[in-house]
Amino acid sequence: MEAGIFGSNNMNNHELLQKKLRQQKHHRFLQTLTGVRVLCEECTDAHLAEILQKLPDVAFYNNDKLPDDKIPCHTEKAELYHWIIQKMQINEGLHCYLLHDGMWAALLIENSLAAVQSLWESTNGFALLNVEQNILCEVCSDSRDEQHYLFDVYHLGNETMKLTSISEFLNRDDSFLVKLRCENRFDTVAYAEIRNALTQNATIWKTKGSVPVEEVAALVSLIDQLAGGSRFFDEETAIQVEDACIEIEEIISDLIEQSDI
Repeated sequence: MEAGIFGSNNMNNHELLQKKLRQQKHHRFLQTLTGVRVLCEECTDAHLAEILQKLPDVAFYNNDKLPDDKIPCHTEKAELYHWIIQKMQINEGLHCYLLHDGMWAALLIENSLAAVQSLWESTNGFALLNVEQNILCEVCSDSRDEQHYLFDVYHLGNETMKLTSISEFLNRDDSFLVKLRCENRFDTVAYAEIRNALTQNATIWKTKGSVPVEEVAALVSLIDQLAGGSRFFDEETAIQVEDACIEIEEIISDLIEQSDI
């Protein structure tokens, strides 16, 4: 058992009692869920422990992380549930881990809509770990933006844990811009990777007082492609592109204002 993740074996009677009460509460919570089959109420296997060790490296505990997407709090429940299902890629047959009260429960999704509805109404925010894809997704409301429900995605695979430059993101064969221009599709996950990488890199650039030449070229290309729009975009994609362009420009403007760049 991993002490730093699943708790210590050296507990006094009070700690044991508190743990037992928390486990009972966790058990009752899981019994209220619909649309899921509970495979394990409190998972402590080595593979899960290995994955959870990566959480600090992907800013899971960082309150300054920008949300990867958001939706107004006044959104109708039906639309909200559909949005959560789409963002978290919740499908029937999905095996995942649910984080609740510091414990991880293994679930099998049997009805995605019923599962999301019961999870949301019971917690008003939850996190699911897809072990096969090494992705942790969370929907919640917090102080980062109190007018919206927020979506965050954390890539736990070794490749995505590296701080990647913007130019490397844009030079990939299946890059965000390739999908946008060739498929007229706004890849929200790929865009979130770029935005969060830009936010993290901007902190370093401010300290150094300079931006690498290849990054400047990549940012110019990104803004140019976003600002150009396309008559082939549907209404939703056009709005996403416009919002992304404004967001990237704001990050760059903030970078310039707070440094000598």
